[in-house]
Amino acid sequence: MLSRLISSSLNMPSEIDEDTLRATFEAWDEDGDGMISANDLRNVVEMCGEEWSDENVNDMIYHRKTNGLFSLEDLRAIISGARASRQSSRTSTAK
Repeated sequence: MLSRLISSSLNMPSEIDEDTLRATFEAWDEDGDGMISANDLRNVVEMCGEEWSDENVNDMIYHRKTNGLFSLEDLRAIISGARASRQSSRTSTAK
């Protein structure tokens, strides 16, 4: 779901380079504290024209961290995990 949001916000494939990932993170980190909060994520979702319930936002923001904040490294891990999952799906359907 987050990788789809990244694609939507960037209008490009989810497979992005480090500079683009960093620029995206910085744009999403509205208060510049080096972390993406639930409020930051909610604003990104709305900017992309989607509506998520508070439950959806909280599920996403607490997916990896118990403090409810994403660092750049967390976002990178989510993107890498989504990419690996897609590649695995392609491999299994090609067999």
